Amino acid sequence: DVNLPSHPVWVTEWGWDAPSGTEACTFPECVTETAQAIYGLRGLLILSRNAVDRVTWFFYANTQCDHLYCRSGLTGSPTTGFIKRPVFHAFKVLLDFLGDYYFQYALNESQESYIYLFGEKVHNQKPFDEEVKVRGAKYMILWKPEALEDGGSTPLFYVFPHGTNPVHAVRFTGTNVPYVIEPLHYQSDIQGKLTLNITSYPVLIELSHSPVAPVVGF
Repeated sequence: DVNLPSHPVWVTEWGWDAPSGTEACTFPECVTETAQAIYGLRGLLILSRNAVDRVTWFFYANTQCDHLYCRSGLTGSPTTGFIKRPVFHAFKVLLDFLGDYYFQYALNESQESYIYLFGEKVHNQKPFDEEVKVRGAKYMILWKPEALEDGGSTPLFYVFPHGTNPVHAVRFTGTNVPYVIEPLHYQSDIQGKLTLNITSYPVLIELSHSPVAPVVGF
């Protein structure tokens, strides 16, 4: 906004190369197909958090060549019949969930966890407290910002505001079955205290909200 105020920001040609079936990827920059899908999801969420208006993945399909950027397709090459890859399924499912919702707030961005809220567009970024932010969100998305092969996890203990309840949760897998249901467990000592492990694989939690009666004093 300093140099081009109010102009949209687009990011083009971003992605990762990964082998797929008979289509090899032998360069040091190559990652696994699972990592390609998960890094793609996490990258898309971070780009949304940074108010990027449009992103274009490179490329729509693998190409018949033997250098870097030949295996970054959302699908296989024409010789495979354009078979859909895990990254294709990951993006489709994420967009099916989020639909027309917008990034709202980042509750945390550290080595231990990234926690983002998505919901209706926020037109005035007031310094609300966390309870108000959570009560205005439709989805909470969280993950640990590290490489998949590191395999670490961080336990999360989170108390939702009164009147806010997780409906269900899914954990993205980076495979052709793009997500699995994530069980929601609660601590018995504190009502509404959710417990789950944050890993490199993002978890998406759908939230519901019910009206909270005002406190009346005398």
